[in-house]
Amino acid sequence: MARMSTKMLVAVLFAFALVTPLTTDAHVLRSDNSMGIVLHVDPEDNPYAGEISDIYTSFKDTEGRFTLSGCDCTLRIAPYDQLTTISNGTVIDLGTAHQLDASTYLVQYTFPAKDIYALRIDGQPRDGAAFTPFDITFDVRVAREGEGAKTGVPILGGHLLHIAIFGAGFLFLLW
Repeated sequence: MARMSTKMLVAVLFAFALVTPLTTDAHVLRSDNSMGIVLHVDPEDNPYAGEISDIYTSFKDTEGRFTLSGCDCTLRIAPYDQLTTISNGTVIDLGTAHQLDASTYLVQYTFPAKDIYALRIDGQPRDGAAFTPFDITFDVRVAREGEGAKTGVPILGGHLLHIAIFGAGFLFLLW
């Protein structure tokens, strides 16, 4: 009976460990006129300087008229203290971004140094598109030094520790 109670306690703790996030994703929403954009930067909204970061942008037009193909959209990245001269920073045409679904796009970028960066996304209609122009700025803190450029896809989407905990708990329950 005592062994069953111990297994039950471990099972409850194990289940709690699975549903408790290891990190918090700070998906940030900003809006301008009818356009809203959610920004997420991998890894974990806490990028490393000197390593490739994945920048996800999800667009939502409350008027339902926005498409990336009808937008002259740019992402400008510069240190935050250069916000007034952000046009001198890195400029990425979002028309060349990797489209993940109808409204989410992926851009890869390497932040060169630890700093606070301004990410400015602006869009103007083109080719007869009828959405309201927008200009939205996010700030991203790069506070960690990387060990150099990473390659490939993150192992299991950053959930390797969750899988290890799950496997250990499963093996314990079989024991």
